[in-house]
Amino acid sequence: MRPKLIATLSILGTAVIQAATIHVPGDSPTIQGAIDGAAAGDAIIVHPGTYIENLDFLGKPIVVTGTAPRDSAIVARTVVDAMATEQDPVSVVAFASGEGPRSVLAGLTLTGGTGTEIDRYYGSPSTVGGGVFCDVGTAPRLMDLVVRENRTVGIGERVGGGGIGCESSSPSLRRCTVVDNSTELQGGGLYCSASSPTLVGCKIERNRAVDPYDAYGGGICCRVSSPALESCTINANSAGRTGGGIHCIYSSPTLDYCTIAANTALRDGAGLYCDVGSSSVLTNCTIAGNRADNDGGGLYNFASFLILENCILWYNLPEEITGTGGDADVTYSNVRGGWDGEGNISAGPRFCDLTCGEFNALGLAADSPCIGSGRGGADMGAWPVACDFPAEPTPTVLEVPAQYATLQAALDVACSLDTILVAPGSYLESELV
Repeated sequence: MRPKLIATLSILGTAVIQAATIHVPGDSPTIQGAIDGAAAGDAIIVHPGTYIENLDFLGKPIVVTGTAPRDSAIVARTVVDAMATEQDPVSVVAFASGEGPRSVLAGLTLTGGTGTEIDRYYGSPSTVGGGVFCDVGTAPRLMDLVVRENRTVGIGERVGGGGIGCESSSPSLRRCTVVDNSTELQGGGLYCSASSPTLVGCKIERNRAVDPYDAYGGGICCRVSSPALESCTINANSAGRTGGGIHCIYSSPTLDYCTIAANTALRDGAGLYCDVGSSSVLTNCTIAGNRADNDGGGLYNFASFLILENCILWYNLPEEITGTGGDADVTYSNVRGGWDGEGNISAGPRFCDLTCGEFNALGLAADSPCIGSGRGGADMGAWPVACDFPAEPTPTVLEVPAQYATLQAALDVACSLDTILVAPGSYLESELV
């Protein structure tokens, strides 16, 4: 019997059963049990708690949601934990049976996944999508999710998507946070292959692609894909090779009003690495504070085409834009050191709050040269005017070992103008940064 039937309507002898609402754990002790018993159009309401299981939507057009998707405190307490192992990999949630936009997942925290194993490439199995796996032909809607501390590992050619993995699919993500996930190879936060995901208002933060030789895209990696991002933040991700924030190959990503900040790459392209055959379009984006050990702190363009308009590129190391064999059409943008192109400037952007190297609050001061300097009088960058004057850093004295046990620990938290006071003693450290 279906729980809590809303209504039954009989017209001319034909019974029409309206959608049911199923509460977990009230009506079903497990979320998957509720999915198994649900019919098209049903809503499954998951109450706060930790559910040790993994989910498969089974192709059903249903809604699975927490009790308050827009309340971050409730979402943090409504957890689906797959507790998966590397030896027996599984995604926390799988969409693998043609699910479309009427299949909705919202308001949950997804953790503990190790990915779905697929073997359709080169005969070697790969694990994809530690937190969420979207298989061929699926297009679910994902809203107000926290996808954290998932991973994919292994030696397969397409191991990727520690947080979310897309294979020939087109999921829609709104207001999702993908944080602290990792992969051996591609896309610590999000991996897409032959896919067209859309992301609006999402945060891709502190994800890692860890292999020092073949790791691409700490935040996002896309192959032969066309992701569309709007008002997203790609922040503090890292890659063992290229594309700390984003790596794309034979892909056509579009980014509008996005922030790419404080990402790192051990080789090239800390913010964005455009690999061979790609065409990337960035409009009103702020790219700041990214650092590559080799080249292309902001953007690295390899045999690809970049279009930037109304963007800010500042404080990226060792340079803002570079590459090999590619072309960059940059207009009406603020590029540190300058860049040839219509309407471009090179002037300190006057971010509101850039104390201590934090690049997650990049609103502009009222007197910023980026205000009104974009095409047609638009502002440059992803953020609006947020203050009258930039915040001034407050110098601080950091004491070693009284406050910090090591020199490196103090260096890790030190800000511009700070002083590190080192007491007499021996400190067994090297390669301080």
